[in-house]
Amino acid sequence: MKRTFQELKTSNQALQQEVDTLQHAMQQDSAAHISPSTYQAALQLLEKVINELTAQTDLFSLLEQKTNQTMASQKQFNAIFEHAPVGFVILSTDFQIVNANQLARNLLYLPHYTHIKDDEPIKVHAYLAKGVARFIDWLRAASTDSISVELHHPKRQGQVQIYQANFELDGQYYHLLSMVSVAKEHQLTQSLSLFKMVVENLQEAIMITDEHHHIIHVNPAFTAITGYSLDDVFMKNPNILSSGKQSLQFYQDMYAELKEKGQWQGVLYNRTKAGVEFPEELHITSVYSDKAQDKTIKYYIAIFENISEQLAKEKHMQTLAETDVLTGLLNRQGFNQVYHKTFAAAQRDGENLAVLYIDLDKFKYVNDQYGHDYGDELLKSIAKRLQHNIKAKDVAARIGGDEFVVLIQGDNLGKLLKHFGAKLLKLLSAPYRLFEITYTCTASIGIAIYPDDGITESELLKAADAAMYQAKTSGRNKYAFLNKKLLQQQASVSAYLEAILEGIHKDQFQLYYQAQHDMRTGAITGFESLVRWQFAPNDIRTPATFLPQIENEILMLIMGKKLLNQVFSQVNTWQNSGFNWPVSINLSANQLKDDDTYQQIAMLCQQFPNTVPLIHLEVTETTIFEKDEMIFENLERCKRLGLKLVLDDFGTGYSSIYSLKKFQFEVIKIDKSFIDDILHQDAANLVILNGIISLIQALNLAVICEGVENEIQVSYLLNKQCTVAQGFFYNKPMHRNKVFSYILPFLAK
Repeated sequence: MKRTFQELKTSNQALQQEVDTLQHAMQQDSAAHISPSTYQAALQLLEKVINELTAQTDLFSLLEQKTNQTMASQKQFNAIFEHAPVGFVILSTDFQIVNANQLARNLLYLPHYTHIKDDEPIKVHAYLAKGVARFIDWLRAASTDSISVELHHPKRQGQVQIYQANFELDGQYYHLLSMVSVAKEHQLTQSLSLFKMVVENLQEAIMITDEHHHIIHVNPAFTAITGYSLDDVFMKNPNILSSGKQSLQFYQDMYAELKEKGQWQGVLYNRTKAGVEFPEELHITSVYSDKAQDKTIKYYIAIFENISEQLAKEKHMQTLAETDVLTGLLNRQGFNQVYHKTFAAAQRDGENLAVLYIDLDKFKYVNDQYGHDYGDELLKSIAKRLQHNIKAKDVAARIGGDEFVVLIQGDNLGKLLKHFGAKLLKLLSAPYRLFEITYTCTASIGIAIYPDDGITESELLKAADAAMYQAKTSGRNKYAFLNKKLLQQQASVSAYLEAILEGIHKDQFQLYYQAQHDMRTGAITGFESLVRWQFAPNDIRTPATFLPQIENEILMLIMGKKLLNQVFSQVNTWQNSGFNWPVSINLSANQLKDDDTYQQIAMLCQQFPNTVPLIHLEVTETTIFEKDEMIFENLERCKRLGLKLVLDDFGTGYSSIYSLKKFQFEVIKIDKSFIDDILHQDAANLVILNGIISLIQALNLAVICEGVENEIQVSYLLNKQCTVAQGFFYNKPMHRNKVFSYILPFLAK
């Protein structure tokens, strides 16, 4: 058992006396011999000394351990004291500052060291702006109430709230002051007031629940939206608002996401206290414990608003976006939405779904002849007829300028659709009253049925469109179910058109040139440019293989623009080498209807002014027969540019005399079919040929005979005073690279 310091002191004194006695005994013995009794006494004394040293060593070890613990505790205390969130000041009994922590030094603007030096006494009331006497009285009274004082320093001033406590240390008494800035307290109070004001005046509803989903607070907006006050819902579960539209699984998923991510956002339907259902946009946030690294949820904060008005506006805007303004039917966007849902329902329920694709025949004529107001009136009338003659579950839409679609659902639709197709044709072809006129319009209708004609949405629509095209190409004013064999043929045509377009982009279409000769002298009189398709190195295709496919397509315009550029540029190049013969280029009806074609010709005339007198424009009689005002206007405009007109295929059309009367053609070309009659020696046909020649000559117009292939034809035509011929008898169409060598002998002459 360890002894105290007093016990060790007494023991040491006793040992000292024993040592003194032993030394005296040893002095009485001789130096050479120590008596056994003295020796034994010395050993016993040595044992006592060792025991005492051991006891003292244990005590000193304990003292060292206690000292180390005390020093560690002192360091901890100093750290806590220095960095406390409250200002601490230690005062002596005469109110001098003995010590102050960091926050107190900041408040009092003291020097930044922990202990105040003894030779620099600082009285705490030196920092008071006023009320020093009251403060001293408060200190002396050791009051347990707080006191508010105003601090003053040249660089800082403000109020603090001070509390005091008194303690004794080593017989000395001290005052411990704790102080808090009133400004911070006021700022906190203001922040809380501001937060409360925001929450109370927020337009969105706020609901706070505890971790067990019990409602503990709501704001006025919550009451305004739901009709429930805080008393109505306090400590109740939020499911008091449930409308029943959301399943139990919905809420389980919501809380699972809250637990995992700490927040959830979505739209759901709740019910007011009065039982009125409303949609709300809801945001929920989890609030965790203040403890560091603690993910324990303490509260949930839910913010929501009634979005009924917003959804109504969105629905109205969606309706506007999906409705055709002119007819009131669904537009393409609206149709796509309905079609998607209807198609999915047909797949799910195993029903048939029919798509009727309706395209008006020659609708542009009403616009061109009467104006767009009449065209719009016609479209509105057609929409009304469709709406009044389909069932409520069926759908009608206008998806393009004059294109309509009808969706019909049901089983075994084949027989019904035959009857309905015929009914629609009769219905749509009945006369329309458009303002002051009566107008008749027909339509072509294509019908496709799911799943026979298409098993996907896009396949079925394409099938209906293809069926409509089949109806239109078979004569218009008809309805047609999809003919898959014909569709394959159309697919081949589409593939061929794509190949033509690719060929245009790759410059595979080039102009070849066929010379025209004077049959009397053999001299060159001019050239006709003829397009060829260099499909492959050894595969050159003539116009008969591709022009019929693109005659009414945009491809004709695209190709025509490239060929116009070619002929103007080529003739201009040849001119610089002495070339001085006219070159004609063929224009189709579509090109002559297109204002862009004329604009391009005008630009080329301006770019190559010396070439203009050599460029002739060839048009066929069938083009003139269309009697299109735009064709007539553009021909006149081209003549005013200085270009000459050539009438091709004369005699094969229906308006030969009309053509000669309407336009001032410089050259008339007699079609090859009449020239072939010379070889056949068909008297009746030769009478027609002779009559055509006589008519042209009587009008004093130049004539070119096409398709001349032998001397018999040359002799016959010369006998009829025809002088210019074009045909294989003289040459075949040649590539531009061979033209110059061909004309070289004629240039020398």
